[in-house]
Amino acid sequence: MGLLAAVPALLLAGPLIGFFGGQWLDTKFGTDPWLMTFGVIFGIAAAGKEIWRLVKKAEYLNRDDKE
Repeated sequence: MGLLAAVPALLLAGPLIGFFGGQWLDTKFGTDPWLMTFGVIFGIAAAGKEIWRLVKKAEYLNRDDKE
């Protein structure tokens, strides 16, 4: 259960890091809003992948506890 408590933080942190990182790169390279958009999409994908890993790990640990 503790692993799944990290899901809301991941859902928030991934896209936010992508947004601010992409925004910073956009100002540096003058590519507004392309890198910010890519950063948000990449952040959502990275958060989704990490959530998938956490759910699989929680399922594995729960299965071992029941045996």
